[in-house]
Amino acid sequence: MFLHPELPLEIRSRGRLAVEAYNKALTEGKAYVKRVPIMLIGQDHSGKTRLKKSLIGKPFNPNEDSTVGIDVDPSYIKVSTEIWKVGDNTEGSELTGAIEATSFEQQAARLVADDLKEEQSGFVVEKITMEESRSSNVSVSNDPNQLPSEELGVPEVTPKIFSDSSLKKEVRLPIESPRIPDEVAALIKKLLKEDENAQDDDEIYTILWDFATETEEQYVRLDRIQVKVPLVFLVCTHADEPNRGTDPFALAREVFGSLQTKRFRNHLYEDVFVVDNTKSAGLGAECSEVTRLREELLAVAKELPLTKEAIPIKWLKYERALQGTIRDGHKWISLSVAKEIASEVCKIDDDEEFLTLLNFLHDQRILVHFDDTPALSNFVVLDPQWLVDVSKAVITVKSYDQEESKFKEPWLQLESTGILDEKLLKHVWGPLLSQEETSASLLAIMEKFSLLCPWPCSNASSGKQYLVPSMLMSHPPKEIMKLVASAQIPSLFLRFQSGQVPPGFFPRLVLQFFQWGQDEFWSAENPQLYADFARFYTSADDDCSVILLCHSSCIEVVVHRGNLSANPAECLQSKLNLSADINYGAFEVACARAVRRQLGLMLECMRKEFCWLKNMMYELGVICPVCCQECKVNYCCTHHKQCCEQEECLHFWSESDLRSANQFIRCRKCAAAQSDKV
Repeated sequence: MFLHPELPLEIRSRGRLAVEAYNKALTEGKAYVKRVPIMLIGQDHSGKTRLKKSLIGKPFNPNEDSTVGIDVDPSYIKVSTEIWKVGDNTEGSELTGAIEATSFEQQAARLVADDLKEEQSGFVVEKITMEESRSSNVSVSNDPNQLPSEELGVPEVTPKIFSDSSLKKEVRLPIESPRIPDEVAALIKKLLKEDENAQDDDEIYTILWDFATETEEQYVRLDRIQVKVPLVFLVCTHADEPNRGTDPFALAREVFGSLQTKRFRNHLYEDVFVVDNTKSAGLGAECSEVTRLREELLAVAKELPLTKEAIPIKWLKYERALQGTIRDGHKWISLSVAKEIASEVCKIDDDEEFLTLLNFLHDQRILVHFDDTPALSNFVVLDPQWLVDVSKAVITVKSYDQEESKFKEPWLQLESTGILDEKLLKHVWGPLLSQEETSASLLAIMEKFSLLCPWPCSNASSGKQYLVPSMLMSHPPKEIMKLVASAQIPSLFLRFQSGQVPPGFFPRLVLQFFQWGQDEFWSAENPQLYADFARFYTSADDDCSVILLCHSSCIEVVVHRGNLSANPAECLQSKLNLSADINYGAFEVACARAVRRQLGLMLECMRKEFCWLKNMMYELGVICPVCCQECKVNYCCTHHKQCCEQEECLHFWSESDLRSANQFIRCRKCAAAQSDKV
């Protein structure tokens, strides 16, 4: 057993009790780890990064570079009403500040210290002096932080290497000593000296995620945040230079009032914040709205369910073990290795508890793991920022560089058509990946989540190609709306209960349509693809096509047949808005029915397949032909004007309403309508 003469007698004489308390903490101990991820999402140059710096008290930088992709702050940050303190979790540094309070070491030390304090009143201190130690079986250590460890019966521990055959890599486990770790021992010593009320159990910590401009829709699908985030804080920045030179608070209230009319208003926090990031604590004069924002964030975070649930201490020990694996250079491991680490280091052998642990760490943004399919489940990403960087390399186009000159054409192709060449993929992933198996796994993940999909290549010798929907930046021609309006069959609208099309949903739907009819239904010609627009041509010689058009709150599905010359009677009926059966072409009707049937299957499959769409609520319907014409309200009572084009003002009839009607449906929203029969 090892003792140090400078250690308090309470610890030296209670070595066995300390070890027993530590072992008990590992097996039975629980702690409240109050960590709440915070995402900063907004348009390019909207001030997200500067807001983050204002929250943590860093000086304002007028030349701040715009964030590309997602920037994950690797340190835990203490959420408080004061300037947020950033913990230091770099290798070799001492446990300080926020990182200490959220660590396995701190939580384990607190449990041990609490147990020792409970025993203190009835415990007789055994005095051990240097002379006694020399004449006994007690050895003196030169390590002042080392706690005594009595005869534990633990054999010599050597590093254990896991050979991951599925991913062809080796993972070294952290060495587990048979005594209390030095960091825990030092913290126990510190906590025993502290007043019992010194610890604030209400402390909240966070990791800040800084999302970039249009890429927020590209990256948000990598996570489940749109389901998990309970509340959205509206922060209006640039208060120092408001638009039109008007009162920034008046502008903020105007924006907030507009958002209150949307369907997603229930997700908005009850107030708006008007921030001037040029007034930072780092420059001596902080914006009062930043202070108020800190106060409100802390108050809301304290009420979240996840801050009120205790977790096993061994889960934090597992998190520490994974951090050691990252320091060894591993960005990801297989599920089998993740299980081995849990069993060997943390004694977690129950499969259900292990999966619950992975889900907890995923929700905390510590790692990324999806268990939707066996292929995805086998891939455990230890470094979320690495996954973001790998994906960013594919779904963003970098500025021209002379060193990239030989890849000029593939870059232009990706930027203009959304088609990614395999050679360019290997080039951009080269510095980030070390094994071919990693590339295959990442492609599987990106294909699974529709970040890309295989694309038919006319020249087989040139290698594979992939469609990257998020790279479709070009907008369709203005004549598109005339094309849609010329369709004979009324458009079908897919509307979402949230009031907005889920981020990343439309490109995924386009891919689903492409893959569905690629072999038989669609023409051999490639579809017309633009931002928020896709047109597929049928393989039959009927001049028929299917159009997908994404609006802000709904997706319009159009079955269009060209070169149709309507007879005079049909034209008259159309002009007078008379109700009559139109003799659609047989192929046109068959195409519409097939598209509707397949759309329903796609929606349900996507909701089951993608975790972030499981709670997606939607309905299918058509625009009312009585009070709305060409996606415009004849007269809008909300905005008091003719031909209102606001999507939320349009009147829809749901498919279920139309099917369940026993007689004609009548619309009474238009006072000037000649006929109210739908």
